Amino acid sequence: MNFVIISSFLPSILNFRGKLLEAIHKKGYQIHIIAPDLELFRDEVNKLQLLGYSVYSVEMQRTGTNPIADIKTLFEIYKITSKIKPDYVLSYTIKPVIYGTLATYFAKVPNRFSLITGLGYAFQNVDSTSKRSTFQKIVHWLYKQALIRSSKVFFQNPDDLALFQQLNLLSNKVPAVVVNGSGVNVTDFEVVSLPRAMNGEVKVSFLLIARLLEDKGIREYVEAAKLIKKEYPQIEFNLVGWIDENPTAIKQQELDSWIDEKIIKYWGKLSDVRPAIA
Repeated sequence: MNFVIISSFLPSILNFRGKLLEAIHKKGYQIHIIAPDLELFRDEVNKLQLLGYSVYSVEMQRTGTNPIADIKTLFEIYKITSKIKPDYVLSYTIKPVIYGTLATYFAKVPNRFSLITGLGYAFQNVDSTSKRSTFQKIVHWLYKQALIRSSKVFFQNPDDLALFQQLNLLSNKVPAVVVNGSGVNVTDFEVVSLPRAMNGEVKVSFLLIARLLEDKGIREYVEAAKLIKKEYPQIEFNLVGWIDENPTAIKQQELDSWIDEKIIKYWGKLSDVRPAIA
């Protein structure tokens, strides 16, 4: 029995789907992973292969809008999955959901699951009554074509599910459910004492962990920090993340200004966020 997972960013496989794949593997399934840019993540590839998983490279523009490149992605996934002949496939994030689901539909994979982990810039400032750009209309149409060919669609919060229903992107014939979490093993996180200031009082601090994108609320977080620090300068605002190639990514110059003005304490990109949380 074969299980395929399709991702647009290989490091997220171990971070967010690792325990899920471990549980599926224990049930006797061979795990196959399809993702782009494997040459950039050799450590992750080695770790996955040591677990007994097979890893396949596919060309995929995470944020590009070139239709020829996207058709090539669809065809490559079709070829890979036609050879594997999986019993189940799970796709998550926008391009794997759209092109992975369509490709595996054409490859006659019997069970095709889509996981909507978030909305991103294609859904920014959008509801059922708002005017959508041509780009948004195209993306939403592609989503609809993929999701009506899914066996089930998983959402991570009820708001995203409600918006997809309002935009008529889901078919009544395809079950859609909200799952309780993203696959993080909570036992990996220990309860620690709250940090204290020099005077022994609990040190008040905030932490945001996110890719540094406009639609993640980065600027709102910084504006809130400015307001609060005017009255309570001792309060600390921490930020963990990195500048993505996403169109809504903030600029390096903007990040540098926040650091220089001591509005935030910037930790950079962390492979393990537990020290920042502690």
